[in-house]
Amino acid sequence: MSNATLAGPSLAEVTTSLADNATNATTPASSPFSPAMAAAVADTRFVIQRILTPIVMLLGVVGNLVSILVLTRRRMRSSTNSYLTALAVSDTLYLAGSFTLSLQHAVPGIGHPDHPERPI
Repeated sequence: MSNATLAGPSLAEVTTSLADNATNATTPASSPFSPAMAAAVADTRFVIQRILTPIVMLLGVVGNLVSILVLTRRRMRSSTNSYLTALAVSDTLYLAGSFTLSLQHAVPGIGHPDHPERPI
């Protein structure tokens, strides 16, 4: 037995194989989904990205704004309520950031111009 058979494939062979797999994986023709499954995935993405995400974001922001209004009243001032107010503010900022990131996936043309849209 020679050392060549024990060593396995060379680095060039592995690199070429990975490059071929990456090229084939990004082409729509080699999609692992059947047309029915691709349609189901597209429908699910639509429901999650265009319906559920805005609803959750809207309810979260409204709830946090109500919490901020209640917790910042003069009668409600305490150290615990200050922490809860800071939590509501940071949660609102997180929801706004998550929503803007989800727009990049849900609305075509919003993403970075150097990164083309990925096929389903």
